[in-house]
Amino acid sequence: MVDGRRQLFDRLAADYHLTFADWQSAIERQGAVYDALIRDLLGPATWAVLIGAAGIGTQALGLAMRGHRVTAAEDSLLAIERLEREALQRHLHLRTAVAGLAELAGAIAGRFDVVLAADNALAQLHERAAPDQVLDACHAALRPSGVLLAAVRDYDRVARQQPSVEPPRFFGHADRRRIVHQVWEWLDERRYLAHLYLTYDTGAGWQVRHEVMPCRAWLRAELNQALQAAGFRRVRWFAADDEGEPLPIVVALRG
Repeated sequence: MVDGRRQLFDRLAADYHLTFADWQSAIERQGAVYDALIRDLLGPATWAVLIGAAGIGTQALGLAMRGHRVTAAEDSLLAIERLEREALQRHLHLRTAVAGLAELAGAIAGRFDVVLAADNALAQLHERAAPDQVLDACHAALRPSGVLLAAVRDYDRVARQQPSVEPPRFFGHADRRRIVHQVWEWLDERRYLAHLYLTYDTGAGWQVRHEVMPCRAWLRAELNQALQAAGFRRVRWFAADDEGEPLPIVVALRG
């Protein structure tokens, strides 16, 4: 049986930071990337930001550090509890919700300047809602001048090549050593199962964690069309930044 995003983060909430070389550095880098993009699009102020599929808070913490009014939503209660602890330790104020983006639509209509779906979240959010429902909810959550930001894999290339392995990455030193990699099981031209392996040194030997995430490969033309059908305008793509956000970012304006 293949579980979805909620079950994955329930099981990995305590350890998900180990999938990064240095999670605090990732928080700061991604916060800087999205802060600069938001201010470039909307102006040099702080803004109300809704982060869907927030995980344990990589982008939520980074943007809260820069003064934005952040609401972080995630299906997993354990992930949200971890995010809240991390915010408290850093003396950051943000709001949280245990919910998916589509579920929040009615309660948050027209309240946000930015909706952010980072870390390839749009490829993972079809578990409890259809893709068009998720994008409709993003549109509904925004104020008339608001903007949607989403980091999405380059599926024009990935879906064509259908790779089976994302190369392993070796992190840490001494008793913090770990190996992170993914194996992709393609079900058809657009759907695959991402098998996440976290192999870490316990001090008494190596232990392997294995989780599975169902994903949908969005071609750019398909996603552009879906965004326009949801009511977004002026859809643009920004190249990946290996030092900040390693995935391409799509930007769509509500108005």
